[in-house]
Amino acid sequence: MNIRKLWLAGFAMLVTAACVLLYYTPTPEPTLPSQTPSLTRIMTPTITLTPLMWLGPGHPWWVRSKDAGLMVHVPQGEFIMGVDEEAAIAICHQTLSYCDPTWFAGTGPAHTVTLGAYFIDQTEVTNDQYARCVKAGACLPPVHSAKLAAVEYYYDGRHGNFPVVYVSWYYAEAYCAWAEARLPTEAEWEKAARGTDGRLFPWGDSQPGADQVCFDSRRNLEGVGSCLVGESPYGVLNMVGNVSEWVADWYAADTYSQSPVENPTGPVSGLTKVLRGEFGHEFYELFSTGRYGVDPNETNSYIGFRCAREATGP
Repeated sequence: MNIRKLWLAGFAMLVTAACVLLYYTPTPEPTLPSQTPSLTRIMTPTITLTPLMWLGPGHPWWVRSKDAGLMVHVPQGEFIMGVDEEAAIAICHQTLSYCDPTWFAGTGPAHTVTLGAYFIDQTEVTNDQYARCVKAGACLPPVHSAKLAAVEYYYDGRHGNFPVVYVSWYYAEAYCAWAEARLPTEAEWEKAARGTDGRLFPWGDSQPGADQVCFDSRRNLEGVGSCLVGESPYGVLNMVGNVSEWVADWYAADTYSQSPVENPTGPVSGLTKVLRGEFGHEFYELFSTGRYGVDPNETNSYIGFRCAREATGP
């Protein structure tokens, strides 16, 4: 980790500590939905923050007021979106003895896209953050409480800093709207994950390691903000591994062959929504260019999300 990254990490820790000391205010336990009368949602006390621009070396930060979500700045400009199938298979063969072309279906052709400046969450939305939206009456609780380590995942305070799962695309959209943000477009998600140099993983083109993708051999999840060595060029974390993430766009396999060159938002309609950031641990599942069409009503133990918003200036 270079000096800039160390400075950013230290700065973020100082900001978090200062905010907790200044704004730490306990709140009553929330009223639970009638569908889970036997469970008590254990929440950490609410931290009230005023939106501010934290100016670090090279990148400003935005802290949302409703959920204390830390967003990082991605500047306007061009990046390479997608990957050509032949190039992806060639890189795959450097690591695996067998590579199936269908693994890379719908991920090309590679093309240049220009995006305006925006902010995107540094991490996935957590159980504790999502619970604030449920308490406010703006979100429905996850449709199922996932089991991790034989405990009730969403309703266990020990997993408050873990990504919320079992949320549909509509649940994710509602949360981001409540947080005064929105789901990122597919193009915004991909640029935040891979930067402008065409890399295939957030950390570069090297073979993934467990400390980069943030889960163990049992596919257990990790708390958000873990696996710093897997961060993207913009300091965004957990873009592959941990959980897959909903984005705003409808899915079409041929989207990239007819994509606008500026601020693409995907097809105007469709049957499935795009899921990015595969949770699997196989080499081919972890490309930052991987994309999948999933029913927007789908909920699962490996599906979460993060939010984005426009930014003014460069």
